[in-house]
Amino acid sequence: MLEYMQLKHYSPRTIKSYVNIVAAYARHIGKSPELSDWEEVRSYLLHLLNDRHCSVSHLSQANSAFKVFFVYVLGWPEAGYQVPRPRRVRTLPSVMSVEEVQRLIRSLPNIKHRTLLQVLYGTGLRVSEVVALRVADIDSGRGLLAIRQAKGFKDRYVPLSPTLLDSLREYWRIYRPTEFLFESSMTGGPLSIRTAQAIFQNAKVAAGISKKASPHTLRHSYATHLLEAGADLLSIKQQLGHRNISTTTVYLHLREDRQQTPDLLKDFDLSCSNAPVF
Repeated sequence: MLEYMQLKHYSPRTIKSYVNIVAAYARHIGKSPELSDWEEVRSYLLHLLNDRHCSVSHLSQANSAFKVFFVYVLGWPEAGYQVPRPRRVRTLPSVMSVEEVQRLIRSLPNIKHRTLLQVLYGTGLRVSEVVALRVADIDSGRGLLAIRQAKGFKDRYVPLSPTLLDSLREYWRIYRPTEFLFESSMTGGPLSIRTAQAIFQNAKVAAGISKKASPHTLRHSYATHLLEAGADLLSIKQQLGHRNISTTTVYLHLREDRQQTPDLLKDFDLSCSNAPVF
């Protein structure tokens, strides 16, 4: 299974997740998964849903892991039809206001941490993309930031605003990173995703922001604020690195220009002479 996913160039995180899912299934049934049947797989998925209360996202991931193992590794073509994939629940992402983002960034006295949040919001990058940035990825002459081998193993460029470029220059003068833009002082390698998440949560507490939010919320906020400022949807799609524009259209539901919707009931005479009096 490992060899198959490596040859298919699955991401390391996906490989780890899928192997852990199949291993957990093996522990649950107490034997090799290749000796199981579909009733056991179905029973295990119901166990995840009803006993462990796993999310739809996790169930969908388990479905994909079982498909890799049974269909592509063991060669059971009928396996893809035996276990239904759960319907995906679509929810609107959380978005911070411009004022909340300002408070968040200004709450941190550490310029390295503050700059990291500025990059997250000012480019709309995923946190995994930010910690992987290298100093050489900054093209100050063209005002671009190169994103190497991001999700889906795709390269792309995102615009680098003059304000963010000035902040990066100030940060570099103080910290002088050599290879990775945000280096770990302990290892010399890139900051871990967990460290970046902790920086965000510390800033959130310091800024007094109570809403549910994560570093990915800054990505949603970036896209929504761009849309509100007049940017077109196709440009936002390219900057975010979305494969399909349908993923980007979710931000149409989040922008704050709904006050322009006309009040269709404004001129109606809604009085009713026969209405009961309470």
